[in-house]
Amino acid sequence: MKTRWISTAAVSIGLICACVVTIPFTASADEDQVTHPSCFYCGMDRTRFAHSRALVTYDDGTAMGTCSLHCAAIDLSLKIDKTPVSIRVADYTTRQLIDAETAHWVTGGDQMGVMTKRAKWAFAS
Repeated sequence: MKTRWISTAAVSIGLICACVVTIPFTASADEDQVTHPSCFYCGMDRTRFAHSRALVTYDDGTAMGTCSLHCAAIDLSLKIDKTPVSIRVADYTTRQLIDAETAHWVTGGDQMGVMTKRAKWAFAS
């Protein structure tokens, strides 16, 4: 009887932990995350790293979704023959895409960066 109670408790705790861990990652994906689910350059999941993702749109209508500013810079450097029309990055708190030029940037800090040694976070305000 005691073994059954311990087994039931262990399974319950495991299910609760699984739910807590997956809640941030099951939020509804934006259209760019559906179109570009993973980073072309490093393969990272753009929904999981929604707080650091970037979307570069070019004048020929193509777009490249990346996991970070670092991979967006790689894309821009490899496509010097294309003109970027917009570069949008994720707001760190809301995870919504905002214009990279009008974003307020925070560099460094204690929070580990994505694909970089020095963290770079964008905020809408």
